[in-house]
Amino acid sequence: MSDKEKDNAVVDVPPTAIEWGMRAFSLAAMLVLFGFLTYATMLPAVGPNFALEVHSDKIEERRNGWAVPFTMTNKGTVAIADVLYEMRLRRPGSTEAKQGRIAIFGAGESIKGEVWFENDPRGSDLELRVDTYSL
Repeated sequence: MSDKEKDNAVVDVPPTAIEWGMRAFSLAAMLVLFGFLTYATMLPAVGPNFALEVHSDKIEERRNGWAVPFTMTNKGTVAIADVLYEMRLRRPGSTEAKQGRIAIFGAGESIKGEVWFENDPRGSDLELRVDTYSL
């Protein structure tokens, strides 16, 4: 073999410990991803299911009105968009309604918010409900 052929010869070097470690890490990452995807496909899909709570004990008077705090939770396993909600203040002889919008509401997510009324809502019947949403 000439010197030129020796320079062009490919030397087969065994993998180093770092290369073996990277191979093991890559295999473990792929197995974890495959396991998670398998698990996720076996879970039942639960549509939007709302838990709505009006915090009547935390109503506050502020500058130009009354703030009524609430908590809304999406107990479903799917995210939804364009959630339109409404809080109604019912008194003898009158009903006042205020609407709000949530752009994106993730699965299992809880949102705290406030609805403002011009008149004191304490001692009145407050009802929070979800009107519409998009999947």
